[in-house]
Amino acid sequence: MPSENIKSLANNSIELVKNFFANLPDDMKKILPSVFKREGVWFGNFDDYTIGIFYLTKDELQRVNNNINHGFPAFPGFFVSDTNKPEKVPIAIKAGGSCNYFASNHTSNMIAFDVCEQASFTVVDHFHELKDISGKEFKYRVDIAFFLGTVIDERWNNLQSRLLELLHHSLDVWRSMR
Repeated sequence: MPSENIKSLANNSIELVKNFFANLPDDMKKILPSVFKREGVWFGNFDDYTIGIFYLTKDELQRVNNNINHGFPAFPGFFVSDTNKPEKVPIAIKAGGSCNYFASNHTSNMIAFDVCEQASFTVVDHFHELKDISGKEFKYRVDIAFFLGTVIDERWNNLQSRLLELLHHSLDVWRSMR
C-alpha cells in the first residue's frame, strides 16, 4: 500500500502537470501532441516508488475506472518499480536516468517499463497488450504519460524540480519535431 508521502507527491505532481500545460502560452500549445486537442483529464497512478501522470480522454478514463472497479490495476502490466519487479517476468524497457522519451512503441505480454529510482521519462503513443494468468486480456493505448521513479522519503522540492525538468525536456522534443 503506497505511503501517505507518495500519495501526497502524486497529488502534487498531477496539479503541477495540469497547471503547467494549462498555463502554456498559445504559441507553445501549438507544438503539443494531438492528444491535447481532445478533452481529457490528468490521472495519477502510483505505487510505493513510481508516479505516473497520464492524460486520459473520457473513453480512456472509463476503461481505467472499469479496471479498478473489477479489481485490476488501472494500467495492467504497464509499469513496475524496479524494487517491486517480479522475478522471471519479461520487461520491455528498464527505464533509468533522467529525461528519457519513448514514443510509438508496442509491447505485448510483458511489463512495458521497469522504473528505476530517480528515473524520469515521457511516454507518447504507446500500445500495450497483456494476457494475465487468469486468461483475461487487456489492450489499451497510452497517449501520453510522465513517469518519475522516487527514492525513499522523497521530498516535494526535489521531485518538483525533476518533474519540471522532464516537462521542459518534453517541450523541447516536441519543438524539435515541428
